[in-house]
Amino acid sequence: MGSIQTRKENNRLILDFYYRSIRCREQTALPDTPANRKKVQKLLDRIEGEISLGTFDYQRYFPSSRNAGKFKLSPMASAVQALDAAVTGNAQTVHVQGNANTPLFKEFADTWFNEKSVEWRESYRKGVRANLDKA
Repeated sequence: MGSIQTRKENNRLILDFYYRSIRCREQTALPDTPANRKKVQKLLDRIEGEISLGTFDYQRYFPSSRNAGKFKLSPMASAVQALDAAVTGNAQTVHVQGNANTPLFKEFADTWFNEKSVEWRESYRKGVRANLDKA
């Protein structure tokens, strides 16, 4: 779990989190105030959520960071971002390169459903299956 810290030299907030087992510290331009801490906490929560989903794009959040070059977005993460953008209507021009090891969406969705369905009630499982079968 990440944390928010303050750089003593300039009183700016710092995001401190782990990505791919590497500690990442990124300074913001925001001074340490309660309102700014709340904003940075929301950002940190979003970043950690994307990390757990495997869709975090370091370069999108921190384009001028020295760490950005270390973390290239995987083909699967690129595909998930493109799909998310298409579903939410936020699609920009997104090019996803095919990879022989990347499963088709149907194959991925079936694998995901089989792994997750044991956690769900029967009624929810039926609803999710119906939605997947529509696609």
